[in-house]
Amino acid sequence: MAKSPCRKHLFAFETKVVQAAVKRDKNLVELCEYFDVHASHITRWKTQLLKWVDGAFDDSGARESPIAVAMLHAKIGNLALESDF
Repeated sequence: MAKSPCRKHLFAFETKVVQAAVKRDKNLVELCEYFDVHASHITRWKTQLLKWVDGAFDDSGARESPIAVAMLHAKIGNLALESDF
């Protein structure tokens, strides 16, 4: 028996499926039948979304390091001196 080719899903479709999975209006089997997608795909997409959401509200990486801020201040000072001359 020949193996069927792997389907590529559009991001919009994956998002639609994951939104339905997160809402929990239907169980996994019903979602698989409705969207004609394998359960492993839905589970993988949902896991990816949850990982992204965990990091979306984490502000630890959003702050500049003190060294980078000091370097930027020094550069601003140098540019201000150059423009005065």
